[in-house]
Amino acid sequence: MDARPWMLLVLTAGLTAAACAVVLRARTTWRQVGPPRDNPCHRSGRKLVAGLVPVSIATLVCLLSVGLALETVALLGSVAGLALVGHLDDRTAYTAGGKLVAQLPFFLLSLLVQPGWGGMAFVPGLMVGLAFAIVITNGMNVLDVADGLAPGVSAVTLGALGFILLAQGKEDQAVVALVFAGGACGFLLFNAAPGRLILGDAGCLPLGGLTAALVPQILDDDVALGLPVAALLLSAPLFEVSWVSVRRLQRGLPPWVASPHHLAYWLVSRGMTGAQAVGLIVAGHALAVTLALWLAGAGAGTFWAVLVVSVLAIASWTKSRWLAA
Repeated sequence: MDARPWMLLVLTAGLTAAACAVVLRARTTWRQVGPPRDNPCHRSGRKLVAGLVPVSIATLVCLLSVGLALETVALLGSVAGLALVGHLDDRTAYTAGGKLVAQLPFFLLSLLVQPGWGGMAFVPGLMVGLAFAIVITNGMNVLDVADGLAPGVSAVTLGALGFILLAQGKEDQAVVALVFAGGACGFLLFNAAPGRLILGDAGCLPLGGLTAALVPQILDDDVALGLPVAALLLSAPLFEVSWVSVRRLQRGLPPWVASPHHLAYWLVSRGMTGAQAVGLIVAGHALAVTLALWLAGAGAGTFWAVLVVSVLAIASWTKSRWLAA
């Protein structure tokens, strides 16, 4: 396999980690948030919302390293727009409806340059595409409730997507996926439990939106094979959205209203620590992603999920030892 995507991944991870260290030293210029009362997974004091760091660095690396075809420009423009929406939401707290309306133009930007959607007519295909983008993008945001969870899942998913797209000969899209996976890995070192930085909407929305835009591209070669591969790649956000929606509906709440009914919280209520709950979820997702890589024939990436889970575990253990010392 060409070493260039790997080099860009490692470069982005290193730049992101260095930038995160600078942000921690300049914390007065960044928004700080305390642990919510109903969040049993965030117990390490006040945190900085710094999702713009990995997204900005990854976007810059992509602009400098891939061909600026219309599809790539639209994809990166959509990512940047979702990052802006997320940043404004982190600052001013949109309503659920307001945040969704603000996201729609950027979903359309990435969809309109790839309107196939399984050979359906344009309008039905666009509606399916919008629904898919909304669920996956906001599903990744729903995952951001415990240290290490959202960036861990994003890194595993985008890294695997990159390997699959490389195997299909879609190098520019693969590089974009791997570069953003590198950004998530660099951020993961500072978000793994006990985390000092969190993605917030400014990080989760663009990472989720990028995932939602790239997954349909693996269906081009073989839809029958691509559908189960896509389902496995998206197992964590799809399961989290389903879990949270069902539990909220059972309690008479709309699915989009915030509540403490996340899978990670449930695992903690059953006796796990927050780090153990995150480790279980990310490891389960990594197993699903490994199966997706095997089905897709992307053998070069089969160890990617194990690598990210190992980084998460080592970072959490090392940081907990430092704090205990």
